Amino acid sequence: MKSMHTIQRVAAAVAIFNNVLWIVLIKFKSHQRLGNYKYFMIYISIFEILYAAFDALTVPVIVIVIEIYSKGSTYLVVIQADQSSLPQSLILFAAVMFCGFFGISMAIFAIHFIYRYLVVSKSQIVAKFDRQVVISLLAFPIFFGALWLWITYFFMKPFKEANEFL
Repeated sequence: MKSMHTIQRVAAAVAIFNNVLWIVLIKFKSHQRLGNYKYFMIYISIFEILYAAFDALTVPVIVIVIEIYSKGSTYLVVIQADQSSLPQSLILFAAVMFCGFFGISMAIFAIHFIYRYLVVSKSQIVAKFDRQVVISLLAFPIFFGALWLWITYFFMKPFKEANEFL
């Protein structure tokens, strides 16, 4: 298990390096025709840097358990306190934040493909620079991640019966 945590931290360092390099290349070497798309790429890279740093800090272990005696499945995020760089008092907060980051990640993928579709279909929404549209597209993942965080914290936090079951 210790080697898995080491690999996770090394992968996070590589991800941070690659995304910093990607931002530099976008900023200084990208073609002007990219337009607003370069802001989305930088936005995604900044998010990925934060996500990788948070992952390296918490070193979560994701376990998906298919329940045998009940319907559905259980999604379990385990952060081992002895492997994490965080104090015990922040472990629940870190697990909830990890779920929020996952929500942001899913929303970023959706926004990315929506934007590309609008460009390919020559939509008037992206044909001209509209600051409000760009800000709305960039704000949606944050809103969606906050929603995931809230749902995770208030409806899926640990409770006595679940702890006994697990």
